[in-house]
Amino acid sequence: MPGCSTSIATAAKVHRSGWSPVPVKPPVGVDGALCLSVPTPSPCRQVGITEFCSAGRGFRAATKQRYVDFIVREVQMDGTVARLRSLPVKPTANDSMTEEPIGDAALSLLVALVGDTDARKMVDMQANAIGIAVAKAAKKAARQAQGRARHELTQASAPAGTVPAVIHPAASAADAGAASAAAGSTAAMAALHAVTDAEMADGLLLPRDDDKAHRKQVHDFIKINLQQLISTTEDTVDGGKCVRVITKMDVASDVGGAGKGGRSGGRGGRKRPRYDARADWPVEAGSNRYLEFTLYKENRDTLNAIATLARAMHLSPNLFTFGGTKDRRAVTTQRVSANRVTGARVAQLMERKLFGDTMVLGDFSYEANPLRLGMLAGNHFTITLRDLDDGEESSAATANGGDGGSAARDYASGSAAASSVVEAALLALRTRGFPNYFGLQRFGANAAAPTHEVGAALLRSDWGEVLRLLLMPKPGDGEDELEARRVFWATQDAAAALRVLPRRSSLERSLLEGLRDHGANNILTAITRLPRSLRSMYVHALQSWVWNHATSERLRRFGCERAVEGDLVLPLGADGAEPAADTSADAPIDASEAVDELAGGAPSGADANADAGPTALPEPHAVTAEEEASGTFSIDHVVLPLPGNKVVMPGNDMAAVYTSLLAQHGLAPDCFRHHVKEISMPGAYRRIVQRPADLTWEFFRYSDPTDPLAQTDLAALRNEPLPQGDATGSMRAVVLSFMLPSSTYATMLLRELTKQSTALTHQKELNLYQAPQLAAGQTTGRSEA
Repeated sequence: MPGCSTSIATAAKVHRSGWSPVPVKPPVGVDGALCLSVPTPSPCRQVGITEFCSAGRGFRAATKQRYVDFIVREVQMDGTVARLRSLPVKPTANDSMTEEPIGDAALSLLVALVGDTDARKMVDMQANAIGIAVAKAAKKAARQAQGRARHELTQASAPAGTVPAVIHPAASAADAGAASAAAGSTAAMAALHAVTDAEMADGLLLPRDDDKAHRKQVHDFIKINLQQLISTTEDTVDGGKCVRVITKMDVASDVGGAGKGGRSGGRGGRKRPRYDARADWPVEAGSNRYLEFTLYKENRDTLNAIATLARAMHLSPNLFTFGGTKDRRAVTTQRVSANRVTGARVAQLMERKLFGDTMVLGDFSYEANPLRLGMLAGNHFTITLRDLDDGEESSAATANGGDGGSAARDYASGSAAASSVVEAALLALRTRGFPNYFGLQRFGANAAAPTHEVGAALLRSDWGEVLRLLLMPKPGDGEDELEARRVFWATQDAAAALRVLPRRSSLERSLLEGLRDHGANNILTAITRLPRSLRSMYVHALQSWVWNHATSERLRRFGCERAVEGDLVLPLGADGAEPAADTSADAPIDASEAVDELAGGAPSGADANADAGPTALPEPHAVTAEEEASGTFSIDHVVLPLPGNKVVMPGNDMAAVYTSLLAQHGLAPDCFRHHVKEISMPGAYRRIVQRPADLTWEFFRYSDPTDPLAQTDLAALRNEPLPQGDATGSMRAVVLSFMLPSSTYATMLLRELTKQSTALTHQKELNLYQAPQLAAGQTTGRSEA
């Protein structure tokens, strides 16, 4: 019923017997074989990407020839660009054990809080804990020195190319020296332990204290001034409260033994203390629970990076959250939050260099609140376009801004790198902007089963069609994956297909396991095996498909220059309340990878909050005839709705366009008010034209296609020189720098600039292209966007 909202799991129960037992028709070709592809001559046109904001013939250029050609830095909510500015420094063993003795003023305050006797005992406990830790560190260092000495001296005594069979006498002497040092440390540690075991094995139980504010003062004092101690509040046998003080050493090593109760009736027979994370929590964090750090990654997508990091630290990915996902084939920098993870622990992991340069963490801080998906203002891009082919070579180069005011760059070869065609296109882009389309990444890589078609089937409650589309063959399938699909479509036996399906096919495995466990006719319940964010993503894709086509029609009818009567407008800077999942603009959608990374422990920034966004939509204004005539609003103010159950349609004939587009998928305008809660969408508003902020550019010549032409944060930290190109090189490139708001696709900016298709197949073709071939007169052709 309209307005009735249930979860998809509840709907599965409702529809358990409602699905017809007629088998879903498999995708087959005319010869009866499993159909592997569908002709798609123009991927951009298929998803509504057809218009441009500026005229011009464009030019040919290769993007992402190397992943360092696409550098993305997250822009935080306060406008700060996330850069890797410092590398983690592992704390030394004694860093946390070098506290100076408590001062007189602090001691006086402690005496006032707990009394003279207990204050002195707490100070002694602090000094004792430091002494034991220092002794342990010395013993460990002695053992390490012993091992190094044995190895170096024994290796030095062995003939070249042989393995030493006996221990060199000098190594034995080193053993003896190290053993003596270790023995001294052990003796000191034993003496300290004797004090601890004899006097403070059960910690210190303070008198009964039912004043919560006073107990908090005690806890805060210990946290700030006695950093090797931990305090907890416990119940007394007579129903009151008291504070127990123990050392971090006792907590971390799980020692303490059974106690005998406290002077004020504390519980007798106290259990051995369990491990408390506060034992390792740094003092500088205070009450802040979240470590925030900069994640620098190369050629990794965000979900993979978080999952890899969590595995290496033996943590759940749920502990990590972030503002938005970033592209894989790129060098990206963003901020990440980790719940109750210390910077020292991350620094120790980085010291092992498990990930090389593909993932580096730094710039630690402790925050009170975590990052959530959508908590970013946008992204800053540094993009290198290589192998420029504009049909000409200009005689003047303009660098760093391209506004004609900078001095031309003269090269020893006498040939400049700049291009008047590229320069004109850049100036037009800066002035007129580009259509704010959702990029091809939004619609998946399988042209035979695009994500928006899955979304339409979900809204129609056509569960059989959803299953058919999701189990369609897709590009890149291995023979084992194709065989599993053949088995299922031939037999409808999910268990048999699972026996053939490789483990890497996460999405298909989730669906087939659902069919095996709940029956072949219970398709909806099988669909619930997919992460909720993924189910929502398919409906978001349909919204994007409708919006792209509607925007193209709006630009065809009324142009790209001004707002017209009936247009919806929002003030500049106003939030259109787009779903937070859209923040991952240039990160391609790969459903299988999403299932693999999210299922069974999703990062909360990637799953639980994937479609969590602003709940209140802004109220757009409809342009009047008088406002159109006076030019009150520019094209920058114009928005179009992503279809949903809470948006309003434009006041002109664009509303009919939406109805027609939805009808192509067998849907009515009210289809987003769905009885399944997860696919009931409120809608949003999105600007139809975007302009890049702070757009600058610089031209280069180069000869080696592997040489970087833009500097990464990691290269800057290592003091590597800025790339200069090769003045005598035969190839040309332009490096762009600009900023875009979240949910805006840099690939759509590049399409406007170059007038090239952004389809992956076309980009692969360009990356195989070599400039010398043009000089030889070879025909290259130009793909149509």
